[in-house]
Formats: sequence, structure tokens, C-alpha cells
Amino acid sequence: MPNYRKSVCYFCGKASTSKEHAPPKLFFREFSCDSITVPSCAEHNSHKSGDDQTIVSALIQSLKNSQTKDGSSSNLSPEVQKAIEIAESSFDPTKGRVKNVDLFGASSFQNEFPKVAHFQGKIDGWTKQLTAALVWDSIKSFDNSIDWDKSIVRSPSWLPSDLPEPLNTEKIMKYTNMWQEVEAMESKIEWINGWSAHPRGYPSEIYQFYFADAKENDLIFKHRFYKSYRFFVLFSANEKIINAIFERATTYRTNS
Repeated sequence: MPNYRKSVCYFCGKASTSKEHAPPKLFFREFSCDSITVPSCAEHNSHKSGDDQTIVSALIQSLKNSQTKDGSSSNLSPEVQKAIEIAESSFDPTKGRVKNVDLFGASSFQNEFPKVAHFQGKIDGWTKQLTAALVWDSIKSFDNSIDWDKSIVRSPSWLPSDLPEPLNTEKIMKYTNMWQEVEAMESKIEWINGWSAHPRGYPSEIYQFYFADAKENDLIFKHRFYKSYRFFVLFSANEKIINAIFERATTYRTNS
């Protein structure tokens, strides 16, 4: 077991003070599973704990909004239904940062779509940190050759809006085109299953990730939450890191 207080942060290379869970433990409350942990400085662990809770609440609230009036949804698995019930207790503490808003405002589409959760924060940086933690778990060290600031985050599940306001026609067209491009890209890639916590893996209905070669020296990770949300992170890495990631996935499949 690594000594997290005598190591360096998985994301920035500063002295670590604790361990970060990847993904945060909030995703798996009352589920029986272990955790992937990495050494972290305060900035990339305890100081972002509020973001963790806000993001989990936002994702869960949008799922809850998609339920039918009797509280059920044929599209949500029992595990996801359980996660919604467990997370509801955390909605109130985050209501100042998470607001339910109409997706299309006063347009003719308004009544056809459930409200979505808007949160005040940047999920792209949070998703980069999750990816960096999984990379650390494969190489067991910090490598500053990866420039996470230059990595690219895309998602058909996320609207990058700073204000909790409905979409206008221009934004609808912009994001529809973006979603179509991301989904077309996703369908063409041969994804490899990532690894999970060991020996008790994460419930795949709650979280699972995949990865693939994008092009020379580029990798792409796909994070899937609650079997509903997909976030893609594209980043450049050297051959040593790429080989370690593929080996980590192979070792996990062999031992599972």
C-alpha cells in the first residue's frame, strides 16, 4: 500500500496530504464495493469535496426529474433507482448551487422534456481529475508529461452554461450539432473496458469507464455514470503511459 503522506499528488505533483477516491465515494453510498484511491494534495481532494457533492446531486436530480409521476422509470435500473433514493438526502445542502430549470424555456418543446439540473461549477476540470486519477492508478506515479490543461472534454450529457437559463434556438442548434458529432465519434471507436476497484468492483450501473487509442500518442477515456451520462476526455500521453494503461486493464480482466 502506498504511503499517501510521503507521495505526491496524482494531478499536480505537489506533496500529497491524503488519498482521493476515484470516483468519489459519494457515488457509491450504501453500495458494497471497494475504492480506487490515489495520493492527493488538499486542493485536489478535500478542497473539491463540495464540487463532488454538487455534481452527484446534479446528475441524480436530472435522473429523478426524468421519472414518471408515480416515481418510476422503465429506463432506470434498480441500482440507479437505489442511488436516487440514497442521494435525495443530499439535495437540500446543494440547492444553492443546483437548480432545476426548463431545458427549452417557453418554446413548444418545454412540456415534452423534464427539467434538468444546472449547477454552478465546471464539470470539465472535475472530469479531467477523475481521468488523471485512473492514469495514476495504472502507472502508480505522477507524470508531468501529460498536460491536463490541454486535454479536451466533450459530452452529449452536459451543457456548458454558466447561467441557469433555458436554451434559445441558437444554443439548441449548437449543442445538437455537438451531441451528434460526439455520438458519431463514439460509435466508430472500438472501446476497451477499463478496470474497477478490487476485489469488490464498482456497480457497473453506477460507474464504468472505457478507453481507446484516438490517434498517435493520444488516448480517449469514456466515463459513464448511472448508465445515462457519458463524458469523454481526450489527452496526449507518452508510450510508457499508454502501455501501462493497456496493461492495467488486461491485468484486471485476468484477475477478475
